[in-house]
Amino acid sequence: MDGAGRWATFRYLTLPLLLPWLVLLTFRDIILSFQLTFTPSFVMTGGDPYYATLFVPLLTYEEAFDRFRFGPGSALMLLVFLLSGALIVATYLFFRRRGFTGDV
Repeated sequence: MDGAGRWATFRYLTLPLLLPWLVLLTFRDIILSFQLTFTPSFVMTGGDPYYATLFVPLLTYEEAFDRFRFGPGSALMLLVFLLSGALIVATYLFFRRRGFTGDV
């Protein structure tokens, strides 16, 4: 990298070496983004006022355990699972050809 500026060094050396870790953290954040909204909205507001803080995990909990409608609750959970899986696959396909490959 003789003669490369700061931007070229970052773009062609640093970022490709960091990209696998960034992808891993992106996968983790996609999965956690569907789960981290449940506890604050359940403890503080319970989904009220007028369903302003009703998120999908809280709706799934209310359907399954408050109303005892296990079919719609499990369907909502399956929908969340499939949506997070689709987002992870899309992220994988986007970052597939970038980064350090390990070939030496």
